[in-house]
Amino acid sequence: MSKEIFKPAPSAGFNSAAASWEDHRAAFFKSLQESDRATMQTVLKKYPEAVDWQDPKGNTPLHTAFDKRDLDTFKFLLEKGANPNQQAQLTGLRKLFSVFPDPYILEKAVKTGEKPYIIPLLQYNAWQHNRTNGERAPKAVRFEITDLLKRADKIREEFLEQQRGNKPAAAPAPQPAATEGEQHLEVLKPAKVQRRAPNAPA
Repeated sequence: MSKEIFKPAPSAGFNSAAASWEDHRAAFFKSLQESDRATMQTVLKKYPEAVDWQDPKGNTPLHTAFDKRDLDTFKFLLEKGANPNQQAQLTGLRKLFSVFPDPYILEKAVKTGEKPYIIPLLQYNAWQHNRTNGERAPKAVRFEITDLLKRADKIREEFLEQQRGNKPAAAPAPQPAATEGEQHLEVLKPAKVQRRAPNAPA
């Protein structure tokens, strides 16, 4: 007898119009865990600040997406205005015994050598703090990460240039409407004059 793999039924669409603020908040964090960016987009339309909400443990959406290694949602949140300079929330014993303040998201990405997450953070202008340097990256990718951090300004400029290039071209300026007199005015072109040969009949 073959074993069937259980697949959860697709969730029904989130009804934003009938939902309270608490419902939106719960739906947002649930969709974050499920990588359901359609529901996240629905919540963000009504509450744009949700992009930086903290869950009951104090984690922000950007940190949650990073911890899940959900790159698409991570980029989505940055596009929607998530603060690229967020700090992680230290809880429990880590908070009591940590010598350093809460790590920044860029610092976490550097320490774990997550190049695909570092690039979008630099594109969205994440700051490089004292403890954010390539020397803290894993040895195997240390050179690459150090090089990325040195080129942060150029990465940002190239990204902005690309964003400008993706914008739709501006519509041509409307031409002034012709006046009533101009509408009936015909432009007369000079007629071509044909020269007759000498002694030719008229």
